[in-house]
Amino acid sequence: MTKRAATGSRLETFAPLLMFILVFAGGFLTAKIYQFPLPRVHDEFAYLLAADTFASGRITNPPNPEPRLLESFHVIQQPSYQAKYPPGQGFFLATGQTLFGHPAWGIWLAMALATAAMFRLLRMACPPWPASVLSLAPLLCPPLFWQWTQSYWGGGTAYAGAALFFLGFAESIRHPKCRWALVGALGLLLLSQARPLEGGLTCTLSLVLGWCIMGKEHRRSLLMITCWMAIAGFLALLGTLAYNHAVTGEAFSFPHRHWSRGFHATGLSEQLNTYTGSKPRTALEEILRAGRYFIGPFLLLVLPGLFLARERGKMTGALVIVALLTAVSVNISAAHPHYLAPILPLVTGLVALAWLALWQHPRTRVFAGVILGLHVAYGSGRILHRIYQRPGWDRFNEREQIAQQLNATHGQHLVFVRYTPGHDVHAEYVYNAADPGKAPVIWAREGTVEQRAALLEAYPGRQGWLLEADRRPNTVKPYPATGVPSP
Repeated sequence: MTKRAATGSRLETFAPLLMFILVFAGGFLTAKIYQFPLPRVHDEFAYLLAADTFASGRITNPPNPEPRLLESFHVIQQPSYQAKYPPGQGFFLATGQTLFGHPAWGIWLAMALATAAMFRLLRMACPPWPASVLSLAPLLCPPLFWQWTQSYWGGGTAYAGAALFFLGFAESIRHPKCRWALVGALGLLLLSQARPLEGGLTCTLSLVLGWCIMGKEHRRSLLMITCWMAIAGFLALLGTLAYNHAVTGEAFSFPHRHWSRGFHATGLSEQLNTYTGSKPRTALEEILRAGRYFIGPFLLLVLPGLFLARERGKMTGALVIVALLTAVSVNISAAHPHYLAPILPLVTGLVALAWLALWQHPRTRVFAGVILGLHVAYGSGRILHRIYQRPGWDRFNEREQIAQQLNATHGQHLVFVRYTPGHDVHAEYVYNAADPGKAPVIWAREGTVEQRAALLEAYPGRQGWLLEADRRPNTVKPYPATGVPSP
């Protein structure tokens, strides 16, 4: 082997690691300059509860005293206190919290892992520099960048799982070795704990279509992959049943279904019962939204290049999976882009094949280069523009500021939150740590005088406060206090 070839081989080996470091450091630097992520959506608070629970070494938490006052969206209060979601996202956030002291590091860990796996996957078809740029292409879509790297609501965990699954699948076809099948099995495990429905369908359809398209040519590889995926699926099922039992007390009672039954039955307050979930979208609206999140306006223009690409059979399989998963997501749930995270590696792969076909054709080479340059310039420009703007005011900055003000004073605190009948249910204040008793600030609904007294008795030694959430300017007043009527 020549010296130049050896150097190229070493660079090829370390290239995925460099991509990992680039995305990991980029997420941190963005937060350092702009603002460390603050939870804003109900789901984010629930994921942070799961992260705090896992980081504390527990699967779930004992129920809280006066659970009606501590009731929160997407959080189970009985028979245990835990988020309703699968544990995948919470696991990554807990990893960030444990290793680096803040759950946001877990977001960047997941996205860095996904991008490194995506780069390795694209290198099977693309030269190094297009593979580098195209593996970063989803992150250069501003909506995806901000939601998946600067919030706790993102689809990074499912994206990482899907990228590992497809990497293991593709490498096992090229080199039938157990280590690559194990990578794919790890991806399946992550998917099962992040987006069980969409992830399960993605993996199942991939295996079925793999047998249909490549069954004769790669029978040995597909048999090995199928066996390892079956083992991973069985372990995922056992883990899910064990988690269900720990959280809900029943192996076949899923936390999200348990929360839905309890949530709609309690009649806790007008604010909670007016919550109806997200607005359903048509298939066309969902496709356009996913295109804006996953591809961006410029790379959409390279998709006709698929007609020039060579891998027609594999492209057909990928298109079938993307279409079916989008249809399922639209019809079963009010879809958000992170619900479709399991198909992002396929979408990115299709874009890469289309772009490469245009790049290799003499008449469209310049067009392909210009389009990729515009995508990089437009995406990075919009992201940088927002980074150097000051974050705008919202209720969640206000909640954080109140918590910081109380933390700066001596002792521990219990804040009772009063809502007006017309309160916006998406501007919620009542979320708490995995162990509220050890938290500096506990947030609770106002409730009755008796319920407030019982909660103060359950958490003795805390200063009580009343926050009127819909009054401006918004301040906390000591509780009990004169001039603050009870409902």
